[in-house]
Amino acid sequence: MKKIQAILFRYLRAEAHYREEGKPTVELVFAKDFDVTYKNNTDVGTADLTIHGKGAYKGQKLTTFNIAR
Repeated sequence: MKKIQAILFRYLRAEAHYREEGKPTVELVFAKDFDVTYKNNTDVGTADLTIHGKGAYKGQKLTTFNIAR
């Protein structure tokens, strides 16, 4: 099983590469390779986003984002 953190890092780098070169290098499929859950995302403030690996991918990655007025 591949660790989701490493895959996400490569995915983000691939997205940057795709924008520069015009071709995809990594393709993850939502609900097959990963799921996303949110917490505290209904009011202004800091919300949590967790990406959970599935299938051939394992692990999870937590990040936060801000909700502004």
